[in-house]
Amino acid sequence: MMAEGIVDPPWEMQGQGWIMVCQWPRRWLIERGWVPSALADRFLGGPGAIMLVDYRECPIGPYRELLMVPGRFRTPVGPRPSITRILVSTQVSVDNGRRHWAIPKTLGHFAIEAMSRGERWTIEEQGRPLARFELRSRGPALPVSTHWSPSSWSTLAQPSGDRWLLTQPAVRGRVALARLEASWCDELAFPQLDAGRRLLTARVSGFQMRFNPAQALD
Repeated sequence: MMAEGIVDPPWEMQGQGWIMVCQWPRRWLIERGWVPSALADRFLGGPGAIMLVDYRECPIGPYRELLMVPGRFRTPVGPRPSITRILVSTQVSVDNGRRHWAIPKTLGHFAIEAMSRGERWTIEEQGRPLARFELRSRGPALPVSTHWSPSSWSTLAQPSGDRWLLTQPAVRGRVALARLEASWCDELAFPQLDAGRRLLTARVSGFQMRFNPAQALD
């Protein structure tokens, strides 16, 4: 059953998804608007990612998301990644994400079709086609955990007025190498994968995530 209203963290979540690690030209990201103008002077660049996530269990009910992390930003505690573009499939996810973590969620429509060892994702925004991805996993799935990751990469930093909200999710699951077989996006509405260099594509299965309350920094 879908939850309604505000649900305070921490959230215990389970699901699966795909990660495409990329590196885009810094100037392109700033000029195209995938880095907010107010944060352009804080943008350090480096590897970023596009993620497709299918949350099967969550305190606010199941939902899906497409997000982009362009790279890392300079914050009071050092370089940290930040989400600058994200669509989710339910309004309750939009409301809670903005309230608790300053994640700039907007509402989209998601369709997932199963393929042999993979999935086809189609996303729309306001009734218009936004993006499409076809991905297949390959090779064995190995256990991973954010416990092994340095905080400079695993802590999310979101600007909120004059403050930063820092959140360090705890995640464990299984990861296998994957292949992006086809992709398309409305280049005016979502960043193109082909505009950058793809470094890694992976399938994440059976993950368990604890999304903790944010810590506010001035």
